[in-house]
Parts: sequence; C-alpha cells; structure tokens
Amino acid sequence: KKEEKKKKTTLQDKVLSSLIGKDVTVFLISGTRLEGKLLDFDNFTLAITAPRGRSLVYKHAVATIIFD
Repeated sequence: KKEEKKKKTTLQDKVLSSLIGKDVTVFLISGTRLEGKLLDFDNFTLAITAPRGRSLVYKHAVATIIFD
C-alpha cells in the first residue's frame, strides 16, 4: 500500500501567504526597519518591495513583522 506524504502547512507559511501583496513593516535584529509590500517568500528569505527598490531579506535576520 502506497501512502501519500502530506506536507504540513506551518503557521509561518499561512501568515506569510496571507500577507503577499500587502504592506508590512519588518524589523531586523540589527534594528533596521523595512517598510513595503511582501512580494514572495521561501524557506529562507522574504522578498519585499519598497520605495527605494526591492530587498531580499534572510528570515534568520528578522526580529518582527508588523501587519494589519
């Protein structure tokens, strides 16, 4: 009997998926504040667009993400 493996959707994936295309404020552990729209994400990074251009941020550098 062949069993299908189901990938469990994490809380992080659910939240980030709901934020794609929306305005977010990201605080990095260095204290840097980034504001813009969340473009996409994967297991290790976030892609954010802002008035000054696009940013690729490693998740391990993120302290907090604020959203409405």
